[in-house]
Amino acid sequence: MEGHKMDDQSQATNDAPTPNVYSETPALTKNKKSKHEYLEGMTGMLRGEVDNLASAINQILSLLPISEAEIWNMLEELDLKSGVDIKDYIFLYQKASACHILIRYPKEQRKNILSQMMP
Repeated sequence: MEGHKMDDQSQATNDAPTPNVYSETPALTKNKKSKHEYLEGMTGMLRGEVDNLASAINQILSLLPISEAEIWNMLEELDLKSGVDIKDYIFLYQKASACHILIRYPKEQRKNILSQMMP
């Protein structure tokens, strides 16, 4: 009779479905895909926040005053034919936005931009 019990137990373990690689693949793939989509979403959100931070920093930097010495030095670097023109200096000192615009241009283009800005 004990032999019968052993056969029943071994048969019970043999009746359980054996997992194979093919039956588990869709579940694993779905989990990986869902995790990948989540990470892509988080990356996109983080990228957007970094862009917002960079824009905020640029706005703050553009509001910082530019010293008189910086304006004068920038005009000297332009190597204007008649030297630093006091009209250019006063214009840039009074119009901070024009000065910030000029500073953002490459040095080799500033002389041309300044001449276009001047009234």
